[in-house]
Amino acid sequence: MDLHRLQALETIDPKPLAPWREQTLAEIEIEPNQEKAKKNAAARRDMPGTSQRASGLLKTQSSATTTTEEDRGCVPQYFKHVANMGAIRALLEAGVFHAIPTGGKSISAREISVKTGVDKEVIVRLMRAVTPMGPFRETGEEEYAHTPFSEIYMHLR
Repeated sequence: MDLHRLQALETIDPKPLAPWREQTLAEIEIEPNQEKAKKNAAARRDMPGTSQRASGLLKTQSSATTTTEEDRGCVPQYFKHVANMGAIRALLEAGVFHAIPTGGKSISAREISVKTGVDKEVIVRLMRAVTPMGPFRETGEEEYAHTPFSEIYMHLR
């Protein structure tokens, strides 16, 4: 890895922002009261432009990752895919794909656990590995639903 390139990245001054860019992150608030924290998060999530700011942050993070991984090659990317495929295989073999209702309906990890006999904690951990890249989507806290891509796996033999 080229340390000079990495140091150059670390010394970039994020302020001032370009005139066409909005601030990507607001201040981080640590709220000990869980209910109040949930209300604050919901209010921020519903603010106009939140998805655009999140998308901008994701693009920034992605380009930084690409820059720092250029010297290492594509091996780190393969590890991400291996973890995803391992979780998909475990979920397939556990019967989780068939336990989740089709048609966009969601189901909780607890209900999946009851249907499959797999510990809820194991399901949650495996779903954490597959919801960011797919094939499932997370509809709420520890609630999951099929996507068109995950339903395809149900027809494999």
